[in-house]
Amino acid sequence: MEQNPFLFGIYLGGVAGIDNEVGLTVSKADKPGAICQALDTLQGEKNLFIVRNYLHFKGVPQIDSVNEAVQNAHQYCGPNRKLDLVLCFQTTVYSSSIWQQFIHQVLDYYGPVLHSIQIAEEPNMYQFPGDGTFPQISQVIVDGVIFAKQEIRKRGLPIQVGFNAVPCFDKADPFWNSLRQLLDASFLDSLDYVGLDFFPDVFRPINPDSQEGDIHKMVEGLLHHFRDVNLKTTGIDQTISIRITEHGWPTGPTRSPERQAYLLNTIIRGIYACRTELNITHYELFSLRDADSENPNLFYQFGLLQDDYSAKPAFYTYQQLIEELSS
Repeated sequence: MEQNPFLFGIYLGGVAGIDNEVGLTVSKADKPGAICQALDTLQGEKNLFIVRNYLHFKGVPQIDSVNEAVQNAHQYCGPNRKLDLVLCFQTTVYSSSIWQQFIHQVLDYYGPVLHSIQIAEEPNMYQFPGDGTFPQISQVIVDGVIFAKQEIRKRGLPIQVGFNAVPCFDKADPFWNSLRQLLDASFLDSLDYVGLDFFPDVFRPINPDSQEGDIHKMVEGLLHHFRDVNLKTTGIDQTISIRITEHGWPTGPTRSPERQAYLLNTIIRGIYACRTELNITHYELFSLRDADSENPNLFYQFGLLQDDYSAKPAFYTYQQLIEELSS
């Protein structure tokens, strides 16, 4: 049986979460024309390319562009370029009815351009910007996935629904344990994928002398743990696909653009090599451009482009990977 295409994508913007003390990076203004040109170059002639964006739910059941990480994401979509929209849950009070109203409005507003909806962002990260700061997040995900899929089926739209997480090696992790208790047949019937955000050599450095084979083994081990431990012991089996929803490597004073290109190439190829065994269907890079290329803080320089939209070497590396591995 022929395998489905491996889909690629990228987060559109430069804004990134920093930590509990600072919040979000302050990004220079988006330039829609330059963004579209960069996306066209990356996508090439491929049939489908995914653009990722974040919409923050603040407890009010209405769409507000100021809560979009990149505003007016519709303009970057088209017949062969669809939106992966993350609904970040950012309120201390949970009302299932208000949450459902919000999801309903999201589908009304974004429906025609959506490829997928991700319910919540990093629910097992327990400090900002992770949605795990809110203790009811497992219920938020279960309710959101089920309701979103019901609405999508009513509308006859080809939109996938999932949630994501960060790597976890703690058997007592409260998110996975609470999700296991809530998981039922209705949730599994509504769930299309589970995403993984992971950033090798960013927060825990890799030995700079590591060879490609060593890096591939590390990537393979982490992905197997996610599939065979986090998901399997929660009750999510091999039929539910995995997506890499965030992965990147920032440049900076001690982090060269050449190293960025090398690591992205090596790690993406490692992920691709595991795709059949682990049912991995998508890879989305974080991110398209720097928030501020002059700021030495690593959270400001995740981009394939500098803040003036000039390309780093990794931009062309990713373009070549898309061309080669999408075939």
